[in-house]
Amino acid sequence: MLPDPKKMNWNNIVYETHLYPWSLNPQKVVNHTINDFISHKNWNIPGYVGEFNLLNSDSASWNYAINSLNSVGLNWSIWSYKSSNSPAPNYWGWYVRQQWPGQPNIVEDSPDSIRKKWGYWKTINVFQKNVTLGIKP
Repeated sequence: MLPDPKKMNWNNIVYETHLYPWSLNPQKVVNHTINDFISHKNWNIPGYVGEFNLLNSDSASWNYAINSLNSVGLNWSIWSYKSSNSPAPNYWGWYVRQQWPGQPNIVEDSPDSIRKKWGYWKTINVFQKNVTLGIKP
């Protein structure tokens, strides 16, 4: 669906997509995404999967996706880096919340109290690497 940037007189661009299989087979969606970028490789434009999530897929699917994207030189980032919606098992973040520290109340808390409460949310204090994904570096 994307035009050839030379025909549009575009330069210094990146083509980006999001990858969410929803009810489809995650490996097929990954393969479709990769094939689409490969079909435009002669345009010499970097590709970026700007956000993706394989939802409730197993760790083999996650590793397949990441290894496949890496093998063709597609850059990627999962959605999201840190997930606060629930502890593991959770498929929504590279890191998942292990506890729920105090939340600032921006209406009632003083600026110092807000800063202090946000400080509790540092990755080292609240989050752990999401082992549910089974991603191997």
